[in-house]
Amino acid sequence: MKFNLVKLTSLSGKRATIYSVIIDDDEQTLFDIFLDENEQKYPEEVDKLYDQLEIIACKTGVSNRFLSKPEGKPGQDIWAL
Repeated sequence: MKFNLVKLTSLSGKRATIYSVIIDDDEQTLFDIFLDENEQKYPEEVDKLYDQLEIIACKTGVSNRFLSKPEGKPGQDIWAL
C-alpha cells in the first residue's frame, strides 16, 4: 500500500497546516471520504469538526487543549482531536 500526504489548502492557515492522506491511486483524500460518508448523517458534528480545524489552522494553532490523548505506537506523535 502506498500513500500520499496532501495539504488541505481550504482548511490550512497561518497558524497550522492541515493534511490528509490519499491511499494508493484513489482520487479522494481520507478526509474527503470521511466527509462524504458523514455529512448527511451527522451534519452538525461535521460542521463543528470543520470549524474547529479552521480555528486551529487560522487562529490558535495546535494546542494541547485540542488534543485528547496520544494514539498509535510510542514515538509516532499521533493525537486525537
